[in-house]
Amino acid sequence: MTTNPTSLRPTSEKERIRSLDILRGVALLGILILNILGFAFIFDSYSNPTLINFEGINKTIWQITSLLFEGTMRGLFSILFGVGFLLFLSRLEKKIPGGKAIEIYYRRLLWLMLFGLFHAYVMLWSFDILFHYGLMALILLPFRHLKAKHLLLCSLLMLGIETAKGILNYTDTAHAAQEATELLEKQQFGISLSETEANTIKSWQQRQEKMTPEQVAMKNKGMQGSYLSVWKNLKPQTDFWLGSATFSFVVWDLLCMFFLGMALYKWNILQNGKSGRFYLIMALVGYGFGLMVNYWEMQAQLQADFSPLATAKTGTTYGIGRFFTTLGHIALVMLWIKTPFLGSLQKALAAVGRMALTNYMVQTLLCGCFFYGYGLGYFGKLERYETYYVMAAVWLIQLVVSPLWLHYFRFGPMEWAWRSLTYWKLQPMKRISKEKVTVSISN
Repeated sequence: MTTNPTSLRPTSEKERIRSLDILRGVALLGILILNILGFAFIFDSYSNPTLINFEGINKTIWQITSLLFEGTMRGLFSILFGVGFLLFLSRLEKKIPGGKAIEIYYRRLLWLMLFGLFHAYVMLWSFDILFHYGLMALILLPFRHLKAKHLLLCSLLMLGIETAKGILNYTDTAHAAQEATELLEKQQFGISLSETEANTIKSWQQRQEKMTPEQVAMKNKGMQGSYLSVWKNLKPQTDFWLGSATFSFVVWDLLCMFFLGMALYKWNILQNGKSGRFYLIMALVGYGFGLMVNYWEMQAQLQADFSPLATAKTGTTYGIGRFFTTLGHIALVMLWIKTPFLGSLQKALAAVGRMALTNYMVQTLLCGCFFYGYGLGYFGKLERYETYYVMAAVWLIQLVVSPLWLHYFRFGPMEWAWRSLTYWKLQPMKRISKEKVTVSISN
């Protein structure tokens, strides 16, 4: 069977699903709520926010983001990627059944992984998710024809593994804490310790040590230097995120949401195909359970002053809390889409979502130029709440520019490059006006 090359084209506007584009726009902007902190402050302040000013409004901001947004926007983004995978391959296989469709699919993912490596190591966003998306999606192929209920079971299995790993980590941490405490008591009674026992105490004390203001200032100074200085400072955490973190955490985190997204799509939930009552119940259940778990985690961290043991403890329920809170976010957006309220904002968000790859990388470009030393050098200089002024400015730019761009062009720049590389053929970029079409037909 031969395939007409002209049939190998990207999704047309008529084929697009409006609710998915709006959700993707919400996720793309929402992911900056947490990412902005990664651009503005040192990595250690993520697990211990008291390393930067944590009084007053800064503490309130942390509480709000912990309750509503920690992991959930990444979760929503991942859900939509799972749906995107399903739609891309199903549409492709209808046009060109057989191995050719699979070849194109894998080529698409390999290019995404390369974009991710460029994003992480050249554009200097240490916590890039594109590489992981491409890598994890390589194993999704056998699951595309599963029924929705089986996909949900796969999602819950991944959630169970993530939770089990969290419990094991907490058990190990609690054992280390107890062992160190017992050895310290032994030492206080004048009993000499072996070298191994002394090292056990030292290791636990090092885990409990917080960075000094001088150490924080030194790291900030490195990030306020040249491009090379910033690159050297970020490389260790980039290597960690794209390396060991991939299979210790990210794989379960992403696959859980990929499978969930595929299930929700097959149930017609993400297409806004359910009643308002359905989404209201979904929101109440999602937020009711998710926020309860998130609140417990937040209080555990505050009461223990962000100790390693408290961090490990909250890791046992992290996946569960964000799983349900993300479902609440989806339901809330679906309810909003059913109304004409802020219709212009819905259109703008849909445009942002259609250019998600471009906008994701533009966020890095804008924030890097603002915070890093090769730009304006505001790294470590703002309060936590002040970083959200920067975030709001980026949001405004993307909400205004995205619809304008799509008025004249079919795709965002990165989407155009990705599609062209996927199909091994330059895609038409500019829109053809109705007047030109009319003239062409009359001629």
